[in-house]
Amino acid sequence: LETLSVKFIALKLNKSKINMFSDFTFILGLSKMLASEKPSIVLFYNIKPVIYGSIAARLAGVKKIYSMITGLGTVVIGNKPVIKMLRVLVKILYKIALKFNDKVVQGCHSVSVDYDTWEYTVNGDVKGLPDDVKTVTIEVEHGE
Repeated sequence: LETLSVKFIALKLNKSKINMFSDFTFILGLSKMLASEKPSIVLFYNIKPVIYGSIAARLAGVKKIYSMITGLGTVVIGNKPVIKMLRVLVKILYKIALKFNDKVVQGCHSVSVDYDTWEYTVNGDVKGLPDDVKTVTIEVEHGE
């Protein structure tokens, strides 16, 4: 990346725990860092960086915000009651964060997501699906 004059900054973020205070503090800290660095473009991937990073970049006034959704994840396909409750929050946060993006790239070739309707389509050779199945639409209840 350095040979391309791209600066990579690694940040620590707990991907599996939710703590409203520490997550909010992370967003503010990231926004402050982005305002200081003044990047012309940012790229976020995975659920928390996409949501928190997009919000922080918007707060920092970053002109070009891009995100890559890398897959469905537990919050979308999980069936535990706590996951189902979290899914409602994630849907709201995605809708807010993705509005700040200039482009959202689907990083997982086997999954297509319509972020307006939240319909997921699994395409091609996906582990666990019969070989003759090429497309499966997964309907996800979001508790609305």
